[in-house]
Amino acid sequence: MDGITSIDKVVAMYEVTFSHAIVPNMQAKVKVLSRSIGDFMARINVARIDRQLGFSAGECGLGDTEQEALDDLLTRFVQDARMHMPPNGYLSSDFEWISADEF
Repeated sequence: MDGITSIDKVVAMYEVTFSHAIVPNMQAKVKVLSRSIGDFMARINVARIDRQLGFSAGECGLGDTEQEALDDLLTRFVQDARMHMPPNGYLSSDFEWISADEF
């Protein structure tokens, strides 16, 4: 199609509730796309704000299947949250939400 670089298809939407030990009172949405290049990408509607750098540290997951992309994303998100957890745990203000209109 002239003027179009790629068309990706949303193949799944998930609602994920995280453990209070990792992120307090947090439920997020995950969108999985089947990409025109033949793989899958998962995106989450929340990002951790890096306190030292002052910007969001977003994650995405990739895989050869929908499930692999979802698993990759959630593994990365939880590992990142654990690695950067403040001594007293997270506050709601430590996360930035993507607008529902954009997700």
